[in-house]
Order: sequence, then structure tokens, then C-alpha cells
Amino acid sequence: MNIWFTSDTHANHAGISGPELSKWKSGYRTFKTVQEMNDCMVETINKYVKEDDILYHLGDFCFGSHNKTPIYRNSLICRNINILRGNHDEHIDLYKYRYLFSSIFFCQIRSIIKLPQA
Repeated sequence: MNIWFTSDTHANHAGISGPELSKWKSGYRTFKTVQEMNDCMVETINKYVKEDDILYHLGDFCFGSHNKTPIYRNSLICRNINILRGNHDEHIDLYKYRYLFSSIFFCQIRSIIKLPQA
């Protein structure tokens, strides 16, 4: 058994998937469709993270089309996925999608303080 960490997969996020779908000037990936992006992420994760491994997803698991969250989650073969909710994961709460994850963590940052340089 291995322990893995990932974050910011943004499954189903058209704006980040590629230049043909995004309205952004930069900062997107290079896929032609959202499905191509999702399939690539699932294939890559499943290549390394096996069924009995532990995966910690550190936020922004899925974006938009939240009803597709179970489809994306169930495409991953790892049975033990723990998620730290990101700012795009409000829909992943303890009730609606609790059954999809081994655990769900919430983190709230109230303020950020810049420390003076030494």
C-alpha cells in the first residue's frame, strides 16, 4: 500500500481544460474537450494509485457540473480517497457526497499575515 497526494484536478472545468474551450488568455491546459481532460486525469491517477492505496486530494477535486462528481470519483479505482475541500468543492459536503470519500476535511483560513523579512 502506498500513500499518494494530489490536488487541483478541477474535473469538468471547461475554463481550465484548453484554449478551444477557455475564455482565458492563459493558464489553461492543452485538451480539446473536457472529457479528454477528465479521461487523461483518470488514466494517469489509476496508472499510479492502486485500489488499496490511500489518496489525499488537497482541494478542487471537481468544478462545475457537480452532478458529475460521482461519475468522476467512481472512475478512480482507489477505494480510499480522503479529500480536503478546496474553494471549488463547496458541493462536497458531509451529506450529499459523503459516501464517495473515506473522509472529508474542511479548512478555513481567516487571515493571511505577511511576516517581516529578517
